[in-house]
Amino acid sequence: MTRRALVTGSSRGIGRAIALELAREHRLVLASRSIAGLTETVRLVEEAGGHAVALPCDLSRREDTLLLVQRATEADGPPDVLVHVAGVAPSSKTIDVEDAEWDLAMELNATAAFVLSRAMLAHLVQQHWGRIVMIASTAGRIGYPYTAAYTASKHALVGLTRALAVEVARHGITVNAACPGFADTGLLDDAIRNIVQRTGVTEDEARRRLAGFSPQQRLIEPVEVARLVAFLVSDAAAGINGQAVNIDGGAVMA
Repeated sequence: MTRRALVTGSSRGIGRAIALELAREHRLVLASRSIAGLTETVRLVEEAGGHAVALPCDLSRREDTLLLVQRATEADGPPDVLVHVAGVAPSSKTIDVEDAEWDLAMELNATAAFVLSRAMLAHLVQQHWGRIVMIASTAGRIGYPYTAAYTASKHALVGLTRALAVEVARHGITVNAACPGFADTGLLDDAIRNIVQRTGVTEDEARRRLAGFSPQQRLIEPVEVARLVAFLVSDAAAGINGQAVNIDGGAVMA
């Protein structure tokens, strides 16, 4: 049976890599703010022989989030799998964090995941099978300086993962989080620009510093996260539930 997966934040980076990986065995509904990026992801999925529907939306807007699962169901049937990738990664001193920056991180990184999960639960419980994977971060396991809003929102996402996992376990549903370290994506480019502006180092040096957080002295590739997600949503991972799985070369061992 071909299952349906809803992937948010799928217009680039980790979200696009996940879409391409899941397209091997799933029908996809892809959501993102970027229409151009979504169109490109759909093209790549279809070139690889997969099926994908694009649903442009802005999950920082609660009204968009509330309607997304309904729109996905109308477009291609009720999703069996949710992968929440959409997020922001603001970086600044805590004293400089504005309320709007904090609110956006919480809304997009954590609240949207809750709203989407809640909307899918009735269908997943009824069919006694489902998979939910949150793309969190090692910032959801430990703290980093200059990332108060981001770190708090990712801790909230990991907490949601654990609470929901226990609640739905008897219904054949698993809920897990993938926690990448510094990954080679557009969000990393934003972080590098912030480091350059704050410290005056070159972009190459900033990139080396971020890669240096990993004992492997490298950045994580999006496809590595995608392969982990593909495993977590498979039947083979039925016994893995409520876990926050680090994928960071050994930087965080807890």
